[in-house]
Amino acid sequence: MSIDLTCYSSTEVNETNALLQKITIEHSWLFPHEYLLRSAELLTAFDEELATEFNFSPANSTFRIHLNNKSSEFGITKMADLLREYFGRERVLVLFEYDEPI
Repeated sequence: MSIDLTCYSSTEVNETNALLQKITIEHSWLFPHEYLLRSAELLTAFDEELATEFNFSPANSTFRIHLNNKSSEFGITKMADLLREYFGRERVLVLFEYDEPI
């Protein structure tokens, strides 16, 4: 079973991808060895509904992170904290398996 994080950001797709690139460069030991990071995309209707369900607005982009090494010492909570450090606490929503905020 894969472990996936679904993320929503209030930043536009281009800005989100720039931040993700910065994270992968500054934490190269994590990507792709520990985690696989997918590029940001525009939201689908499903994404918009899900972000709204968690009172996250405005959601302007979404991206996914997959745990590549299940024995990683850098757990999903640490990953969520890292994302908040780069995006800002109020500018990113991190969900475990689409339904549990981290």
